[in-house]
Amino acid sequence: MAYELVETIELTADAAYIEFSSIPQDGKDLVLRMAVRNSGSSGLGYDNLRIDKNGTTQYVTTGPSMYGDSTYGIGSGNGSYIWSNKESGDLYAWSNHEVYISNYATTGHQHVGVVGGANNWYTDNIVGFMTTHYSSGSAITSLRIRDLSSDNIVTGSVVSLYKIY
Repeated sequence: MAYELVETIELTADAAYIEFSSIPQDGKDLVLRMAVRNSGSSGLGYDNLRIDKNGTTQYVTTGPSMYGDSTYGIGSGNGSYIWSNKESGDLYAWSNHEVYISNYATTGHQHVGVVGGANNWYTDNIVGFMTTHYSSGSAITSLRIRDLSSDNIVTGSVVSLYKIY
């Protein structure tokens, strides 16, 4: 198994999303590595992210998961567990995730595994993992990462995309 960096995007200004377009189709699996924050300021110290496939709102949403946070304790169930720290918390805390997408160049189901967490020091901390899939239909040619609450992803957020042979 060999990893090859496809692209790294580091925001130099706040943005509604981070997008990888024209993903090469010569790999087997994809890996996203993220260190992100959003511009939100209300509610919990973190928010959910979505990863849209091919410019549509077909996104990683729910799947079996286990998580723990400083507000609600340990839990499991079905849910979206890709988090983003809110900028209103500790300015030095970033949410970190690794997202593994298998068989991305096929038209069948593309299974997705996520591990990561968000730490806002003074408010809420959460860590967990989940597994889910994109339904069948098309190979993945682009991925767009956006905040569920329509907050911006903030300057300094970094996401790297790797393909695996």
